[in-house]
Amino acid sequence: MCTIARAMNQAPVSCIPAGKMSKAKKVLDEAREIQNPELDLADKSISTFEEMPGLLNMINITRLTLSHNKIQAVPPGLANLINLEILNLFNNHITELPISLSQMPKLRILNVGMNKLDVLPRGFGAFPVLEVLDLTYNNLSEKNLPGNFFMMETLRALYLADNDFEYLPPEIGQLKNLQILVLRENDLIELPKEIGELTRLRELHIQGNRLTVLPPEIGLIIFKSRGNCNSFTYLIRKREVLSVHIGQGGVQMGNACWELYCLEHGIQPDGMLPPQSCSSDEGFQTFFSETGGGKYVPRAVFLDLEPTVIDEVRTGTYHQLFHPEQLISGKEDAANNYARGHYTLGKEIIDLVLDRIRKIADMCTALQGFLIFHAFGGGTGSGFTSLLMEQLSVDYGKKAKLEFAIYPSPQISTAVVEPYNAILTTHTTLEHSDCAFLVDNEAIYDICRRNLDIERPTYTNLNRLIGQIVSSITASLRFDGALNVDLTEFQTNLVPYPRIHFPLVTYAPIVSIEKAYHEQLTVMELTSSCFEPAMQMVKCNPQMGKYMACCLLYRGDVVPKDVNASIATIKTKRAIQFVDWCPTGFKVGINYQPPTVVPGGDLAKVQRAMAMLANTTAIAEAYTRLNRKFDLMFGKHAFIHWYVNENMEVSEFNEAREDLAALEKDYEEVGMDSTDAGEGEDEN
Repeated sequence: MCTIARAMNQAPVSCIPAGKMSKAKKVLDEAREIQNPELDLADKSISTFEEMPGLLNMINITRLTLSHNKIQAVPPGLANLINLEILNLFNNHITELPISLSQMPKLRILNVGMNKLDVLPRGFGAFPVLEVLDLTYNNLSEKNLPGNFFMMETLRALYLADNDFEYLPPEIGQLKNLQILVLRENDLIELPKEIGELTRLRELHIQGNRLTVLPPEIGLIIFKSRGNCNSFTYLIRKREVLSVHIGQGGVQMGNACWELYCLEHGIQPDGMLPPQSCSSDEGFQTFFSETGGGKYVPRAVFLDLEPTVIDEVRTGTYHQLFHPEQLISGKEDAANNYARGHYTLGKEIIDLVLDRIRKIADMCTALQGFLIFHAFGGGTGSGFTSLLMEQLSVDYGKKAKLEFAIYPSPQISTAVVEPYNAILTTHTTLEHSDCAFLVDNEAIYDICRRNLDIERPTYTNLNRLIGQIVSSITASLRFDGALNVDLTEFQTNLVPYPRIHFPLVTYAPIVSIEKAYHEQLTVMELTSSCFEPAMQMVKCNPQMGKYMACCLLYRGDVVPKDVNASIATIKTKRAIQFVDWCPTGFKVGINYQPPTVVPGGDLAKVQRAMAMLANTTAIAEAYTRLNRKFDLMFGKHAFIHWYVNENMEVSEFNEAREDLAALEKDYEEVGMDSTDAGEGEDEN
């Protein structure tokens, strides 16, 4: 239609729907009206520059933020913005950049991270005053850098993380003013000796590569930087993780976890370190960000569709720890209804939640991924979690997403419609979750009663135990150790197929203060305990299944020799069976930091502990149990009308149930011996 208008010399008609253009146009109109030199168009669902009429003529702007959109192409005319100093195009779908960008006379900071760039234009290195260049999370390699890339004399920080570099060109030595070089999570085999010519370099991030040795020339930089307050740092361990706590179950787990993290890192409930503290611990950076005033703020978002539980955080002991914007609550409860959390009430709050997550993520330098805490049975925990994880997959596709989920118990239930909610959320999140650690309240109740002598366990007792597990899993991101394991390694070693991602969690020792004095708690005893069904966080019988992989995470006073001896003993036990197609079986992590306990809590302080994450076909028993409950209710179409009234189709129940039946079948197939599987294929 717009082409016909031009052919007939009529006023041009935009091809962009008015509704789609309105978000961006409103911001542009306001900026023109008040002559604002800083333009923020982040997260406006923009696909093309045509949706921002007149933008390329606004030559007065100095800062332009277009991050978290769907832009595929950048027009050469963007270089008309001759006063632009900061350009942020992070997290779009850009496949190529125009050469004209490198001619912008005042551009100091350019962020094109998390796009789809696999090549840069010829002459890209001609920027006259560029100081910071962020090319993180693209598909670049040494083969597709332009010849003059390393001629940017003014460059102070270069971010090339999460690309496909195997070698770094020797021309890197030409960047004489470079202070920060980030190369983490590539495929680097070696570094060039010319890196020693970067005499001003203060930070070199190279974790997550295939490097076995470092060039001796790095020693020259370290030597020259001694005595300087900004001493040189390489192999930086900082890997941030963002926690999202959803619904009552997720928020209450969050309370216990952050209480424990603060104790582990010596942070007070107001977010400050004690005045006398002189700790050099930098591990807090995984979970906390530091403000200019020296306060440590959790990298976390708490949300619930009704305010009661969030208000408890706002008025609780740790209310000063959290930024007020990180505590999000609606006004109406999801009422144990997946559809309310996913479709009606959830849709109203999702944009706000994504905006808060984006702000925290943008402040991270090496975001590893997300920990998502929720309950399968609740309306918010099931419905809103599904909605959020779909969006996180779109916005942060390459980032790890690990769930800590409260799974419906065999006997104890908090809601009649728990089976519906649990199966719907499992179906929806199956392709968006990388790994899901399940715990059921009944299993933890029994552990608290049996091991800790608590006659009537409260949710605080249960959640503090879960907090210890989460702490053990993330300890290697925060503390030194002989064999540290990061989030990506969990997936690589535990998840043989994308859908088979529900490891069974066990933790030891779970022992009261009174009993601790009478037990040795050796590495062998801890390892054996973790293979005991009574120590599992989900009720199922491991002897009815086979192990595919085990991740053994030790912490405290543990040496590799004892671990190897323990694993050798475990392998001799007939009751512990592994599938025949995975001969290795064990992934080991050893962290030097002993577990911390909450003062006045239930657990005894011990010198060593371990968490085991085991991917076993036995976990399918829990899903079989849940599917049976679902079938009994759905066979009578009981309670379905509450979901249909919230804009949900009945067909979704059928799709979810079919998907869970397929999941059961998947577990059955991976548990078959290779010979059995081969015979089955021959028969077909």
